[in-house]
Amino acid sequence: MEDAAKKFARRILLIHLALLMGVIAIVLFASREVYQQTRDQAMEQAKVRQSLLAAQTARGIEAFYHSIFSDLDLLRQADRDDDDETERPTTNPATANPGIDWRKLLRLDERPNVVNQNAAFQNFFTGILWKQVYGRVSILFAVNRDRLRGRDIEKILERGPIQPIGNADNILTEKEIVMKSIDWLRTVEKPQISRFQQYTAADGSKVGLNLVCVPVSQRNPRLLVAAVDIRIAQDRFTAKLNGDADSTNAFLCDEFGTIMISSNQSLVGRDVASLKDDRLRNFASGYLGKGKRGTESIETDYTLAGQSFPPGMMAIEPVSIAGKKWEFLVTTPLSDVDAVVNRVFKRAVFWAIFVVGSMTAILLSTAVQLIRARVRMERVRNDALTKELTQAREIQLAWLPQQGASFPAMDIAAVNHPASHISGDFYNWFELPDGRTVVTIGDVTGHGLSAAFLMATSQLLVHTTMLRLEDPGKTLYEVNKQLCVQVFNGQFVTMLVCVIDMEAGTLEVATAGHYPPILGTNGNYVSLPVEPQLVLGVEKDTRYPTERFALPPSASLVLYTDGVLDAQSPDGKRFDLERILDSVKGHGESAQVLVDSIVGHITAFRGNRSLPDDLTLVCIQTQTESSFRASEAMSV
Repeated sequence: MEDAAKKFARRILLIHLALLMGVIAIVLFASREVYQQTRDQAMEQAKVRQSLLAAQTARGIEAFYHSIFSDLDLLRQADRDDDDETERPTTNPATANPGIDWRKLLRLDERPNVVNQNAAFQNFFTGILWKQVYGRVSILFAVNRDRLRGRDIEKILERGPIQPIGNADNILTEKEIVMKSIDWLRTVEKPQISRFQQYTAADGSKVGLNLVCVPVSQRNPRLLVAAVDIRIAQDRFTAKLNGDADSTNAFLCDEFGTIMISSNQSLVGRDVASLKDDRLRNFASGYLGKGKRGTESIETDYTLAGQSFPPGMMAIEPVSIAGKKWEFLVTTPLSDVDAVVNRVFKRAVFWAIFVVGSMTAILLSTAVQLIRARVRMERVRNDALTKELTQAREIQLAWLPQQGASFPAMDIAAVNHPASHISGDFYNWFELPDGRTVVTIGDVTGHGLSAAFLMATSQLLVHTTMLRLEDPGKTLYEVNKQLCVQVFNGQFVTMLVCVIDMEAGTLEVATAGHYPPILGTNGNYVSLPVEPQLVLGVEKDTRYPTERFALPPSASLVLYTDGVLDAQSPDGKRFDLERILDSVKGHGESAQVLVDSIVGHITAFRGNRSLPDDLTLVCIQTQTESSFRASEAMSV
């Protein structure tokens, strides 16, 4: 019962464990899908938000530079459509100062009389222009392109081509700017913006500038040059974005890939083509100078100018200024997205744990209930089976002869210890009509109910056949034919039949594959030389001869089954024939003494090891007529 209940419990636990693993797998898969879908949605939302942020900032930068171009373009607009040199007095609506040649003033005419006559008003005008661009432009000046010709820069500057208009911080001078940008200034024919250049100020600091240049007119060699400090655009548009190095970062690159604005000042002025990170270099080369926009994700850490950045998302938006294609980049760490996803995922994990815990509790409760029900059922079944086996054992014992039966001049004792509840061994003794005593012992293969049924059948057949034939060999022959007709699932029977004739002093023996009897006289015991024959129930034509031996007075006989020899010690040794002989040596007082001596030796020999097979013994002690009468008188 315990083994069956344990097997059932293991099977139920394994089934429920497999179900639980399936639930956990489903929950994990669902959680992973929820996490992935939530992250994908968060990534899409972050891309849209970041693209919008990049687009808005890029449009602001474009408007910033376009406003400077528009203000500087005022002179060119005023000079448009003036094809003759006729001086016509005009009235300035702003100053209401009649008689001033407004076009010539706007053209910055170099004729002395005009300059001298209108110097005050010219200063007034340039002052208005400077006020108009102040805060967006750090330096404003005019330069004459005709005076920039030549290779000797010092001589060029002595010609006085520069006309200062305004300088916001005096960190750089107009002369320094012209010296570094003279080659480019010579080529300007229309409103243009220079590439980004860095200057070293007097205090040693680095100043990054873009030069916004607008020709006054095609006939006028003058250029209006506005030096735009990149820090002004940075403070207006990207300062808040670059305020936290661990959060959003903004970069502005010109058409050549030069970084003009960055949260990391060490990157300013560097070319993205020089970046060591192949992913960033390839990423930048696919967008810079092409006017493309897009959003990309970098799933692993990356490095810029020796600074390590976590995985992030990068949005690129083109900035179009005076025909130049700049790119504005906004990067945000993916941890911002993951933080949003993790908040959602934590709730999903909580409910996943709740579901798994609930399913675990339900499955555990179900398993416990099933196991308890099975244990109760097994207990009831075991009780019923035990009761049936007990009754079967009682019936089996009723088939065996009663102990203490008295025969003339003969003492018989027996023992039967089943390996399980029911024994497959049997023994019997009875008298023949002529006064001889028949003692039988047998062993059915296996043990349990099937062996018990075959045992009962064999015992009944021997008893009835022996009473009819009165010969051991013929009896075994008839019993074998009967057993061969029956179907017992391949089982067979070993049997020994002994006929004791006390008056003649003879012992007749016939055996069907059973161990020969042990005969003892005067305390000495030997195994009788009986030829073994084929067991019963195998071949129906087998003959079993009857062998006769002399039986001396006061002799002892020991009949046993293989359960005696199969008894094993803790170290695996078997209780062989020599140990049987040693256990009965010197004993001949009574049959019960012989039985007790053998059983005692077997018990001590096997220790705590159980019996592997049914153990059956039949001991016979014959007596002389005088000793028999003496024992009979003593019993009275």
